[in-house]
Amino acid sequence: MDRSTFLHNHLSMYLENREIVERPSFRRYSWVSSPAQQVWQERLNRIRFALFHMEVHAVSRGMMPVALLSFNGEELSRLSSLCLQNQVAFVLAHERGRQHFDGCAAVGSFRNLQNYETAVRNADIHSVADLLGYPDCCYQFIKHVTECYALDDLTLPSYYNSLQMDTPDALNPEKYLLTSHSEINFFWRALGLSLTPMFPCSLNCCSAQAYAIKLLEIGREIGYHAEIAWLTEALRWSLSWTALHGTAELKLPIIKVIYSTDFSTEKVQIELPGSSFPDEGAYGINFPFKQAPRKALSETKAVQNAIVHLSQST
Repeated sequence: MDRSTFLHNHLSMYLENREIVERPSFRRYSWVSSPAQQVWQERLNRIRFALFHMEVHAVSRGMMPVALLSFNGEELSRLSSLCLQNQVAFVLAHERGRQHFDGCAAVGSFRNLQNYETAVRNADIHSVADLLGYPDCCYQFIKHVTECYALDDLTLPSYYNSLQMDTPDALNPEKYLLTSHSEINFFWRALGLSLTPMFPCSLNCCSAQAYAIKLLEIGREIGYHAEIAWLTEALRWSLSWTALHGTAELKLPIIKVIYSTDFSTEKVQIELPGSSFPDEGAYGINFPFKQAPRKALSETKAVQNAIVHLSQST
């Protein structure tokens, strides 16, 4: 079985639901606790701004001709200021798959933005990918998946493309646990956090990882040491991703995200183990939460109360 056949076997369910009316785009957050929100909401906002600055700076340094940046509300004015400081231009744009945000902007020199707009207008997706700095493997994968299955959310195809076809586990990948390059953990794209301009073709894509590492180096050079430390830590957390009936649920140790995805009548569940767990993470019996430490029987409140009662009675 080749890779294309392997993907088709697991993505064919989407072909059956192409005619179903599209649901409106949505995204909702739910923090596991107030302490988690107090610590990580500000951190995630700072990471988002740092990624803006890193990508704009990367464009000004010629790392790629054009960058596409999704933004929400007040982030547009901050993006405008960053472009002015780095002497690059930006235009409002649209990209398939970024519907969870208020808008999208293309950042680059005037000439490169003109070339980008021309390529978009002519539906020249190969030129668009070149201008955005896509590795060829990722471009070919995205092209294949979008043309064959008309998917907006590439989370599941990219995950399936990460699996080894010659292992028994690959026959039932819905709960397959695998290792990956944490820098290209694309599940965090649901929160607007990514170190690559595109959906990586897999969790093990070396080209995408090389891009992410270069972007991290730029971030450190311009002073975002704390933000990069928080981001690289978060990308190593365990996570659970589930999709059914056009709704995806991403569970992280500190937050749950529910958002719209491509419609399917079959439930898919992915559990990705991590190597880190935040101090503010929730305890729970199900993955990806950590089980609460068990106390010795002699340390439980009931036994302690019994000891006190016996000592008082004697």
